[in-house]
Amino acid sequence: GNYIYNPDHPMKPHRVRMTHDLILAYDLFPKMRVMRPVRASPKDMTRYHSDEYIRFLQLATPENTSDMVAYCERFDIGDDSPIFDGLFEFCQISAGGSITGAELLNE
Repeated sequence: GNYIYNPDHPMKPHRVRMTHDLILAYDLFPKMRVMRPVRASPKDMTRYHSDEYIRFLQLATPENTSDMVAYCERFDIGDDSPIFDGLFEFCQISAGGSITGAELLNE
């Protein structure tokens, strides 16, 4: 809930917080299996994405976006997938959650 894409993007931190609050309000938390995924490494992420794209995610910041216009166009970075502070960390957490979820489903 700490990441904001842009004001028009459908993913809003308050939606994440509301979901969490509803889980607690309906006493669902004790009935859930909560996992704490490991962050995906750059190597994990290059199993699906190109090395170049992962390097871009590691280097991209709101401050250097204007220097990376060609990459932003190539990787379709914009309003729906903007560059924000903590982008690579967010990607590691998100990818790690997907990988961990897939591993748990396959057990």
